[in-house]
Amino acid sequence: MTAVSNFPEYAQREVVYEKHKDVLTQINDLIRATSSVAEAKKQVADAEWPDKVVFIRLKEQEAGMNDGFEAFKRYTWNSNTFFTMNGSG
Repeated sequence: MTAVSNFPEYAQREVVYEKHKDVLTQINDLIRATSSVAEAKKQVADAEWPDKVVFIRLKEQEAGMNDGFEAFKRYTWNSNTFFTMNGSG
């Protein structure tokens, strides 16, 4: 299974990607500028993120579904949260 089905329209991959392209681009740019997973994790953890970002979890492409690591976590927030799993959210 690569994604959960029957998401409402606002939670479909295309909508989420378009609405949060700024964050996804920032994550991709940080990862491309690093040479190791440890360095990517540090860069993501140290970056400034908009208030809408509360959690970022990364995994290597070859890793299993549950193999990954927390790269950023905001411990307090006052807004709606979006969850993305396997490219959908």
